[in-house]
Amino acid sequence: MAGIISSADIDVTGNLAATGAVSTTSGDVTVGGNLTTGSTLMSAGLLSVTETSELGGNVTTTGTQTYSGAVILTNDVEIDAGMSDIIFSSTIDSEDGSAFDLIVATSGITRFQNIIGGTDELLSLSVTGDGPIEIGGNAVSYTHLTLPT
Repeated sequence: MAGIISSADIDVTGNLAATGAVSTTSGDVTVGGNLTTGSTLMSAGLLSVTETSELGGNVTTTGTQTYSGAVILTNDVEIDAGMSDIIFSSTIDSEDGSAFDLIVATSGITRFQNIIGGTDELLSLSVTGDGPIEIGGNAVSYTHLTLPT
């Protein structure tokens, strides 16, 4: 889908592929399938993705972000949830043969529940904000890691 998607709520039972900006004016973004972004995704509420997320642009929400499926970076990406939680239930990798930066910004909990960079490493992983960081995966592969002190 090209152009800009803007709505109070965005609820997709299948896949959402957007090359333009995606934003909500007051609600949530819920994707029951795969999410592919080439630009910025902004939500005034939460973001919940059931399947794979291919992120090529920054993601900003005021509510919790939950990535149940794998996350694949197709560009340098900043994920910001303000004061809410960011939960990665599956793997996080860069696109095949590339290495991209991931910045995770939140004052809520940042939870990594699986392998980070196990298939295609990240160039860097930075977690900013004053929330706790939970790492449950058994491997992290990156060139540079920055965590708050």
